[in-house]
Amino acid sequence: MPQHARVAKQSLQHAVRQLSSEGKEATASHLASELARFETRQPFVGRTVVERLAVPLDDVARGLGVHLVLTIFLAFEHAFGGRLRVVSEADWERAELLWTTDEGLRKADPTACLESDDVVATFQPELTGYARGLLEDTIAQQDEAVDLDDLDGVYRLALLEVIALSYAVAPPEAGEADGETTVC
Repeated sequence: MPQHARVAKQSLQHAVRQLSSEGKEATASHLASELARFETRQPFVGRTVVERLAVPLDDVARGLGVHLVLTIFLAFEHAFGGRLRVVSEADWERAELLWTTDEGLRKADPTACLESDDVVATFQPELTGYARGLLEDTIAQQDEAVDLDDLDGVYRLALLEVIALSYAVAPPEAGEADGETTVC
């Protein structure tokens, strides 16, 4: 993933605040509004994640998925503004191919000490750390059984979004700092 596409902690924090209203959990209408905006700004990615979260899923997994995909989108949008290009279907398919190829190679190598999400974390540590932490917190807070396969599926979906959006960030123009541009 390109170095110029790394999302800083400040943009992630901004996205988390944007999803909550005065420190409270986001309301359903606020989430729906943000999902609609996501689909407008990133039509293919937005539609794809909404469709994948609409299939029969554990309610906890669906809630986690909505939170993660929106937070990731908002963090990229805050960090890169106009440098964030629209992800096409082909771009998304390349991200999925990259993920499944890496995952397959790691499963085939018994000496591999890193998982595919560890590789994503190397390039997007803040986003991946946030997603992992939220996944672990979600599992820890459940009193009753939660479908771990569903949770794994939404975590994977979130990481695919991270990969696709990372490649959609245009490099900085000549003379512009090679870092994140904050857009409020």
